[in-house]
Amino acid sequence: MPEPQQTPLLAVPAGWSQRTNGKVSGPTVIAPFPTLYDEDLEAYFTKFRGKLKGKIVLLSDQPRPIEPQSTAPFERYSEEELGNIARAPEPPPNVPAQTGPTPNTRPRLSLQRQLSAWNKLFAFLKSEGVLALVEPARGQGGTIFTRDQLGPPDPSPDPPPTVSLAPEHYNRLVRLMQRNVPVKLEIELDVSFHQNQDPFNVLADLPGTSRRDEVVMIGAHLDSWFGATGATDNAAGVAIVMEAMRILKALDLKMDRTVRVALCGSEEFNSAGSKAYVAKHLLDSATGERKPLHEKLSLYLNVDEGAGKIRGIYLQGNLKAKPMFESWIRPLKDLGATTVSVRDSYGSDHIAFDGAGIPAFAVIQDPLNYYSRTHHSNMDSYDYVSSEDLKLSAAIMAALIYQAAVHPEMVPRKATPPSPR
Repeated sequence: MPEPQQTPLLAVPAGWSQRTNGKVSGPTVIAPFPTLYDEDLEAYFTKFRGKLKGKIVLLSDQPRPIEPQSTAPFERYSEEELGNIARAPEPPPNVPAQTGPTPNTRPRLSLQRQLSAWNKLFAFLKSEGVLALVEPARGQGGTIFTRDQLGPPDPSPDPPPTVSLAPEHYNRLVRLMQRNVPVKLEIELDVSFHQNQDPFNVLADLPGTSRRDEVVMIGAHLDSWFGATGATDNAAGVAIVMEAMRILKALDLKMDRTVRVALCGSEEFNSAGSKAYVAKHLLDSATGERKPLHEKLSLYLNVDEGAGKIRGIYLQGNLKAKPMFESWIRPLKDLGATTVSVRDSYGSDHIAFDGAGIPAFAVIQDPLNYYSRTHHSNMDSYDYVSSEDLKLSAAIMAALIYQAAVHPEMVPRKATPPSPR
């Protein structure tokens, strides 16, 4: 901010933002986006037509509240919290279905109309000559949690270059402008897009002995989000599964089943890597055809919850597998791994395997600073990785996988088979 007082502002680009082609500089104007209904779009266009050329647009007219930090951002699960995780979730309440039209609501826009509305909005901003867009980020105290791009993927045209600003800095801009103090900003985004870059999965096996055609699989996703280095999301998970494989190899343990590690690419992009593996090796989603590996894959175990120590397993509702995992985890109590939960964990590569009918689970990890500081933020750096937690997690993972690889039976599957999607 060069005017009214020269001040460096803390910001990160929005996902897939366009570049600015050098430094751009201009006065700011507050012009929050309208809803995507036609009448609101037209009112927005009428209000701001001819007023945005050469301007940098703030996308919120309200300061983002800065909450007092009354609790520590660092957390380890207590025994009571692990006990709550281990309990089955309460069934949802039986709420009577609502009948008749809901007053004071507009009909939900179809996806096609939403896409069309975004394109109209971005075309208007482009035709008006907007220099850049600025929005308040989530986070505080110097931590900025990054966000996806504005609008849908691949809008036409692209929105102007967009940055997310630290909320304390954004709030100051809003307060100045609400008091009619002109604000000028300078922004430079140096962005390169690499077209047609093929994502990939990295796979490696420790061959089994008597049942080497049967497979026990562990994995973590190889890609990371922008803003920092991806140390806790998910380089830590990759390090844990690689170290678990190294332990099994160094001990020269003879395991009946083959142990496979999968470092999947593009998890941050709709889990594309794990979905591709499932489609190629397990289940054809179009025809429902099951590939040979489908009947031979005992389980998939995923690590993607930061750098905290492994404390147990989420079973994704697989009640049949609970006794088996309880027996496997019992010897690991002194390492802090005690919890077997039938609850679900969402949002990572195990979901693709679970959807294909494979026993697929996620580990429970101590949160540490993951959601308070590092997940998809500008602070996801090595400084928030505990080497002791990684070592213990790798030992726990190696112990669990060893038991799965030598157990007389494969991990039982859910009672209800998956429906092809």
